[in-house]
Amino acid sequence: TSATEAATQTTSQNTTEESTTEPSNPKKEVKLLDIDKQIMHESVSSIQYAATLTEMNCSTASLGKNAAEQYPDLASSINSISDFYEVNILEQNDMYAESAEEALSSGEENFETYIFNLNVHVRRADSVAVSILHDSYDYYGIDAEHRSFWGENFNTETGETIYLSDVVTDMKEFAK
Repeated sequence: TSATEAATQTTSQNTTEESTTEPSNPKKEVKLLDIDKQIMHESVSSIQYAATLTEMNCSTASLGKNAAEQYPDLASSINSISDFYEVNILEQNDMYAESAEEALSSGEENFETYIFNLNVHVRRADSVAVSILHDSYDYYGIDAEHRSFWGENFNTETGETIYLSDVVTDMKEFAK
């Protein structure tokens, strides 16, 4: 096994709190929540092969301090999911590094750094619901790349997941 070096970097970004009115009920004020976005970067390099084996970028979301105090169940739900993704992406980066090192040790020519990105985009964050879009991109060399999107929606008061069937009562009409 060759020596490897791993570097990890984490930064945070924060949105601000505001309020607006709910379109279906203009008299009801909807408070926008403060959301923190953590960005983690890790790369693994091989000293023996003088190559970067992996590059990983992951962003996760969490409620800001005020929102977390006001909605502890929601904070717990979002933090639990963010922790899950963070642990899994670090494990995946380690597996990619092992795979890349095996490819290099077997003499693979034209090796390209394995890349994995997982980004969160907060699409809604207010006193009614929080919606988070995940954007994932994997690159394993010129012949293998993959991109996927998925979302998660939460009831702000309870922290429970909101499913499409909770919002749409007539699926046949919705499908038209």
